[in-house]
Amino acid sequence: MSGLPPPDPSALSPNDLRRLRVKLNGRSPEELLGSGVTEDVFQTMILAIKLRDDPEFTWEQAGDIAPSTVFDMTGGEPPPPTPPPAGPGGSGGRNAGSTSRKRPTASASAPSSAASTASPATSTTP
Repeated sequence: MSGLPPPDPSALSPNDLRRLRVKLNGRSPEELLGSGVTEDVFQTMILAIKLRDDPEFTWEQAGDIAPSTVFDMTGGEPPPPTPPPAGPGGSGGRNAGSTSRKRPTASASAPSSAASTASPATSTTP
């Protein structure tokens, strides 16, 4: 099975995407590949690969083929990449770091003034 390609949508060529658009009657192959629906991703990729050799191959035929017969599935979980969450996660970490630095400074000021007020109160009591 090592001779099979991994299930990687980014490995499709521009011509693969053009053939897919024609075969899918104008429907966006990028939409199917990025949908997050495993079955659609595999079926679209199988269709793209089979269309390289057989222009008459159909969407329905692609759905009848087991992905493991076309792709090397030994690398783990296959489906498409989902990179959009990486952006917001990075900016959230920066905000958390800057607020945590400001808080200790404010906390350090508060106890020293509280300690000053506590001294006269303690000396008045005895």
